[in-house]
Amino acid sequence: MPRCINMGQFITVETSAIRPSQDFIKEGTIRYILECYEKGNIVLLPPSPMVRRDPNNESGYIAIDGHNLLAVKLLRGEE
Repeated sequence: MPRCINMGQFITVETSAIRPSQDFIKEGTIRYILECYEKGNIVLLPPSPMVRRDPNNESGYIAIDGHNLLAVKLLRGEE
């Protein structure tokens, strides 16, 4: 029977420790996220960023999903 060695976990990471893994952000997606904040539709926001350890930086992480939400939080000055 297959075993899962590491299922992952929820952790709080400072945004300054996360390096994006993509170089572009879709304007329409950013606009949608900002509209959700303005209208209070927080449940419609994309998932929280998923990260993995940065192999080149022991205390850093690389975003593997949730890049757009991370970008909007940085624009809004939020952690």
